[in-house]
Amino acid sequence: MEAIILLFFFVIYVLFRVLFAEKSSEERDNLRFSEGVVMLQNKNWVGAEKYFASTVVTHPKSAMAWTSLGICHFYQSEMLMAQVCFEKAIALDNLALTFFFRGKIAYQEHNFKQALIEFNKAIWYKRKDAVAYRWKANTLLALGEQEQAIKCFRDAVKLGDEISNGYIQQYNIPSERRK
Repeated sequence: MEAIILLFFFVIYVLFRVLFAEKSSEERDNLRFSEGVVMLQNKNWVGAEKYFASTVVTHPKSAMAWTSLGICHFYQSEMLMAQVCFEKAIALDNLALTFFFRGKIAYQEHNFKQALIEFNKAIWYKRKDAVAYRWKANTLLALGEQEQAIKCFRDAVKLGDEISNGYIQQYNIPSERRK
């Protein structure tokens, strides 16, 4: 009888958690900072930088705010400032987006081994990120790892990335269907 009562309360608990699941801190921050997120989406880097510079003062423990500020610096070619923001973000939370942009910086600096590490982390934290797979594939090509790069391009295509499909065609990589 006790087991049935415990099972009943366990089922109620699980249903409650599923129905009223709490949003992640990243999702909450995207909602809280929606004005700045819209500026990022519209590529208003200067406006978004001003917004997120004030946001990190009022919300210094928000990894998303620090990452967003870093993205603004990245697109304004302020790589050192971007790196500082990304370091602060990672100290607070492991966001895939942060690792992705750290990978892009390392790639631009031709530090391909470090870029590969960062893209792997981005994929680890967000497995269905086709763009991260594409950047990882390009990094692997730069390191001379064509077989692994082909696999990553194919993974990106499976996730819906048409640009990776173009790379596959550009490098005359046979599709999996023709094997």
